[in-house]
Amino acid sequence: MLLHIKLKFSIGIILLLATVMTSCTTANHEVEVGVDMSRIVLYRARNPKDVDFLKVYHAAHEGLKNKSGNYIELFFKKADKLFPSRKYISFFKFNSKLPVNASNKEVKEYFLARREHISERIITVLSSRLERFGVASAELVEGQDHIRIGISTSADDAIISRLIMSTAKVEFLELYKMEAIYRVWGQVLVLSQPKQEVVAEVDSIYNEDGEYEEVVQLSEYSQPEPGVMGHVRLIENELRVEAQYKNAVHAFLISEEVKAILPENLKFKWSSKPEKDNRGNPGGFILYPCKMPEKGSSRVDQYDIKSATADFNDEYGNHFVTIEMTQNGSQEWAQFTSVNVGNRIAICLNEIVYSAPMINQSISGGTTEISGSFTESEAEDLAGLLSIGNLPVPCFFISIKNL
Repeated sequence: MLLHIKLKFSIGIILLLATVMTSCTTANHEVEVGVDMSRIVLYRARNPKDVDFLKVYHAAHEGLKNKSGNYIELFFKKADKLFPSRKYISFFKFNSKLPVNASNKEVKEYFLARREHISERIITVLSSRLERFGVASAELVEGQDHIRIGISTSADDAIISRLIMSTAKVEFLELYKMEAIYRVWGQVLVLSQPKQEVVAEVDSIYNEDGEYEEVVQLSEYSQPEPGVMGHVRLIENELRVEAQYKNAVHAFLISEEVKAILPENLKFKWSSKPEKDNRGNPGGFILYPCKMPEKGSSRVDQYDIKSATADFNDEYGNHFVTIEMTQNGSQEWAQFTSVNVGNRIAICLNEIVYSAPMINQSISGGTTEISGSFTESEAEDLAGLLSIGNLPVPCFFISIKNL
């Protein structure tokens, strides 16, 4: 069922005695990652609920339990055994990839070629993620669903496993201007205020006719507090929140009461960390009013990124990430930036805004920069995630073994 990828590299083991670092040694390790290559077959299934297809599909899964091997080869062996007279093509839909009368050999060769392509893609993905450690070798083990990548590093096990298994959802989003949402923002502020405490008192008075009667007097005994949204400050046309109030503000903004007020395409996203204002003073986390696309995914995303590298600006002394788009990504990026000249956009990774640059002109070269007060390691990790997007099939981390 699973393709196993083995990554060989060296990890530094840092021994701490009390608070003093005493040594840092390098040891060989082997990382094992499982990849579900059966998804290639499932993706092309003519009818994923077809009883015969599922029998073959699950039989191949069973055949790979506790074993390493080639899922594609095993699938067709099980198909021959269970349904010897049925043509492979009847299980699948290929559109124009293969003719409707394709032979068993052609169908099998297609899937083996896809397996090869997916394996190469995984090597590229993991090599990109581990690039800063110095990749020494990367190969597909012939006849098996194993990939070995050798690197040399003194990084911690947790860092390596996180870089291997992390996925990157990248979005380039338009931002609402504050003047466009002032009215709804005011409604949110009012909603966050606690209700005023009102006490009713009964009093006896004489009315204009000189008759004695009882009346109800309403007295306000407490002043309304600002509410949780009172901790959100508008500074230089940006919404800022001090770190200690961030969770409370976030919980309120995602409540059903607030969702009922906000436009459907308005979603607030946070900056990756507290940002200083233009004067260098602590400004807190920034709350960005993002305009979400109607189709649910941004016009430019992680699949439009060809590569990403961490760079350093000697003049300004800051770390940043340079992104190079694919051919399709370059075209989409040029169109996206052309309609947003004069506006700010949010560059988001996994729901967090890392940069919100102003678009001064259409960017047609397919290259852009993300800057966000990064440290060197933060810029390198971000570039590693951006440069590969997501793994082509589901993967999961299994173990790290000492060799």
